[in-house]
Order: sequence, then structure tokens, then C-alpha cells
Amino acid sequence: MKEKKKLIIITVIVLVMMIATIGLTYALFTYTEKGENNKLILGDIWMKYAESEGISLEGAMPGDDYSKYFEFTISGTNTYEEKDIWYDIILSNGDRPEGKAEVNRISDEYLRFKLVEIENEIEKVIFTDKRYGKLSNNRVYVSSIPKGTDNYEKTYRLYMTLSDDLSIGNTDNVVMKMEEFEQAFASVKVSVTGDFNEKQTGLTAVEKLVPTVGSGGLVAINTNGDLYDETDTTQEIREYRYSGKGNYCVYSDGTNEYEYGVEANVCPETICLYSGGVFISAGDGDTWKKTDSSGNRSTCSSLNGTEIPLKDGIVEAVESDMKNYVWFNNEMWRIVGIFNGEMKLVKNTLLTNNEHPDTYTSDDRTFELKKPGETTKYSYFYFKLIEDGKPLNDWTNSVINLYLNDINGDSYYNIFLTESAKQMLATTTYYLGNVTQGNATKNVYIEERENVLCDSSVTSNTNNYGCDIWYGNQATWTGLIGLLYPSDYAYAASTTFWNTPLKNYHLEAIYNNWMSINGSDGNYFISPSSGLLSNSVLVVNSAGRVIGGLISKNFQSGVRPVVYLKSYITIISGDGSYQNPYQLSF
Repeated sequence: MKEKKKLIIITVIVLVMMIATIGLTYALFTYTEKGENNKLILGDIWMKYAESEGISLEGAMPGDDYSKYFEFTISGTNTYEEKDIWYDIILSNGDRPEGKAEVNRISDEYLRFKLVEIENEIEKVIFTDKRYGKLSNNRVYVSSIPKGTDNYEKTYRLYMTLSDDLSIGNTDNVVMKMEEFEQAFASVKVSVTGDFNEKQTGLTAVEKLVPTVGSGGLVAINTNGDLYDETDTTQEIREYRYSGKGNYCVYSDGTNEYEYGVEANVCPETICLYSGGVFISAGDGDTWKKTDSSGNRSTCSSLNGTEIPLKDGIVEAVESDMKNYVWFNNEMWRIVGIFNGEMKLVKNTLLTNNEHPDTYTSDDRTFELKKPGETTKYSYFYFKLIEDGKPLNDWTNSVINLYLNDINGDSYYNIFLTESAKQMLATTTYYLGNVTQGNATKNVYIEERENVLCDSSVTSNTNNYGCDIWYGNQATWTGLIGLLYPSDYAYAASTTFWNTPLKNYHLEAIYNNWMSINGSDGNYFISPSSGLLSNSVLVVNSAGRVIGGLISKNFQSGVRPVVYLKSYITIISGDGSYQNPYQLSF
């Protein structure tokens, strides 16, 4: 969440105006036609407002309550007996006030809106505290004049104020300097259009997804970290998460059947069953980082495993009830859940090897990202350090962090994120508390957020000393692109396994966990390990267990980026399936 200190100087008087006009001055929609028996079919929509009305917010400051409004009335007739007339209320940038330059316009993302309907002089709230990334003919509300209506009239009021995260002052960490804010303005145009075509608005993650709790894999978590029980009135919801089995394939050796989770909808031809768990065989075209006892790339036979074919040769995955696929950054991602009104996304797969360089250069310094010449399907990165002499497992000092977030170099942020994706990202605080892989889900969540700093003498097993942050590490990091928490992985399993220690996640637990990527050699979590030594970080290994990995020059694991999206990002279409993922918009 974006947290900036609001600096207010009361003596500064700022004029922020909302100029509300309409796109069509008179009739918004007119339809006339002869029906059966020469009956005249009429359809009209009109918009009325007082010529002098507008909103002028003198002395407006971020976080102010809604006070003044722009009022307008929609009236019409629809004698057509077969269709409703649909109309939409649209917001876009208005004209600049005289004497103001376009550079003085307050960014649209810092404007808050409330729309109400007036019934018997009483305000009925349609929405409040809505924000839009960019006002460019945004459809903010849809309604209709029912068929067979002779006299339709509704009056609306649109309020606008400034968001409290529009920080102002004279320090470096503010959105606008005081002298800039003195010249600032906001100008919004209200327009209405209508026709017989049914319309819909985009919904925020909360509006679209929360009503589906209990289906599609979405569950509510209470403040104790357990599954929310709506029959218990004392419980409160902490967040919403997707939990349970993802798409899977079925394999058979003639006697037993095995379910194997996949991130897409196509099944590998065979899997390799061996003592460490289930892997896709190297014989089906993929080469894995996993090595045998001689250090050679693995094959099923070298692992003393058994190749098992698809049951009945069916290559199409069984589609589960998990509906959390989302099209983001022109590629497939998954929705982890909704936290404080913001969607949390994770890339559907690890970063792949053909996309990312072996080294990364920043400020004339070059860092190794991964072993040169690797031919594995996924990229396996070194954790590395930007600055020597600091703890090895400090995410804030990791080269992976630098590569993902650097805004200056040829980073993941600059090269692999589209401009549209960048604009959707929310700056977020990530928690970096040490985690014990012997704990189960809700206790792991608590550990991630603890912040007691260890003494320099503590070099192993921080739990034994009542501290949570290795000496020299940071308790939090604020930025854009992070990694999964261990608790994200734990909660992604079916609720049956929430009491299972993470180190014991295996077979059934990972088969029933949509977040598990079978066939990979694991991936990093953002959390350090509380056990082992101060150079250990948590990873999920190739068997799906959460373990502590000792970071050394040769230690590598996969990277699966995580982002949070701004709360006003809307879902405009899709049902969350792999074939029809959610589509996002400002």
C-alpha cells in the first residue's frame, strides 16, 4: 500500500475546480419507428442541469470530505415493448481553466469520486471513493429506461475530492511541491450516452471477485488466519485468497492413477515418479536443472524413477474450479488474493531461461544473475548481494531485487513490463520476517510480519532467541515487484492442509495446491529462514516442500515475480479460467 506522509500547510489557499459539462447538449438518444398496427415507437434520453452549476473547491486539501457536487437529471421515454434503453455516465478530462497550463493538472489517480441518486430528496449512494487511473471516457455507471416507460426521470449528484495519498510539501518524498500545488487544478467532463445495446461497467477486484467467495477457489480468511465463518458474527475478514487444486492431468501405470497439477491446460506426455516426488520426464522435450548423483542432467532412469504415461492418452488437462487466471502484461498471471482492496498477482510460471541474461549491469557494476550457458527451461538465479559485508539473505540487498525493480538499467521492470502494466502497479510494503518451515500456515503468516531485530551474536535458529530479523537485515521493504511469501504458498493449498507444517508439504498437499509448479527445481520466497544460519533463505524445492537453502556462490533457484495492483484497477471481462482469463483496465 502506498503510504506517504500528508503534509498540510493551512495558510496556502488552492483553487481546485471541477468543471462539469456534457458531451451532448440536447437529446442524448432519439429513436422513432412504426411498429405493428402503425403504433409509433418512441425512445428518448435527455440530460438536464442548471447552467450555472459546477464545483469549485477553494482551499481543497488531500483527504477532505465530499462537500460540493454537480447535479444532473436523466429523463426519457421508451414506449418500445421489446428492449430497454441503456445509458451510461462517462467521465473524462475537462477543459483547462483560464490561466492554467496542462502541466498543472492534478493526475487523475489522485481524484476521488462519489455518485449518488436522489430519491425523495434523500441521497442513495451508488458508489463512493472510486478512483480511476486515467480519465479517458470512463464508463462509471450504467442504468436503463425500462421498456414500456412513458415518463422516466432520475437525478444524480457527482462529488469529487482529492485522495489523501496526494502528499504535498517541500520535502523530496512528496507527490507535489507546495509551489506546484498552488497552481494545481482538476477539470472533469460528465457526459451521458444511450442506445438499445446493453452495457456494463468494469468492476474493481473487490466488486467483481468478493461476491464469488465460496466458488471459483476464492475463500475468506479471518483475522485469526483461519477460514472465515460467516455464521460467526464475531469474526472479521482479513483478506481473500484462492485456495485449492488447479488444473491437472491424470496418469496411470495400469494399477494406480496419479493426478499431476499443471499451470496451463495441456498435459506432458509422461511423468517420472521417483522417491523425491513427481517430475515431468526429461524425455518429453524439457531439460531440468535437477542433476543425478554424477552431476549429469537428470533423466527418469538416472533418478531410478518410473515413467508413467497419460491415462487413455488424454492430453487436455482437467479444468478445476480454480478461477484465478488473469491476463496481465500481455501474458498469463494468477490472482493470489485481495489484500486491503488490492489484487495480488503472481506470474503463472517462473522466469524462463530464454528471456533473461546471465549478468546484469547497474551503475557500471556487473553482477552474475545465473550460471552462464544454462539450458534449463526455467532460469535459476543466484541470490547474490549488491553490497558486500551484509547478511546474505537480505532481500533489500539482493541482485534479484535489483534486476526486477531497477528503473534505470535493462531490468525486468524496464524490458519485460509493458507501459500499461507499469501504470497498474501499486507501491507495496513487503514484510521480511524470518520464517520457520516447521510451522503451519497461520503461524507462518504471523512470523513474516514480526519485527524484533536479533543481536549480532545470534547466527542460527532465531526462534531460540526470541527475535525475528537477522542482525543487519531489514524488517520491511517498500517497492513494486517482490516474491511470494511462504504463507501465500501454504494458503494456496486446499484448506485440509492448512495445519500441515510447510516442510511436510508433499504429494497430496502439492497436488491440491494451484500455486505448485511441477517439473521445476523450485523457487525463492522473499522470506529468510529462521533456522539454519543467517545465510539461509526459504525456497520451495522440486518436491514441493518448503525448505531453507544455504546461500552460497553456487546456490540457485527459480524466480516468480509478484505484484500488487492499484485498488481502482477494474476487471472488464473474463471468467478467470485459463481459456477465458480476467481482462484488466484502468
